[in-house]
Amino acid sequence: MTDLVPWLLAQLDKVEHSAQYAAQYGRKMRMTSKSATFALAYVEAERRIVELHGGNQYGVCETCMDPSPHAAGDVGGADWPCLTLRLLASPYADRDGYDPAWAPDTP
Repeated sequence: MTDLVPWLLAQLDKVEHSAQYAAQYGRKMRMTSKSATFALAYVEAERRIVELHGGNQYGVCETCMDPSPHAAGDVGGADWPCLTLRLLASPYADRDGYDPAWAPDTP
């Protein structure tokens, strides 16, 4: 399950590549130059979110950490990959390499 970050970044690379191509050759594709610019900005935002939620050496997301006091020596924090990363990965669930264990819990 810890392979989510490299897998998700590879999916973002694919989207970025398609958007860059569309920005250059927009009329030949369904994506307009304006849509390509949006897609590139969106990919950059998702990359920054992945960076914020990348986990630490204890296997927890420090961004999603529970701010309540913990017992001495308890690192606390959200399970990793955290819900934020699992939600970011969910639109790509139909792609090769997606691990069903990454699926966000449904309410």
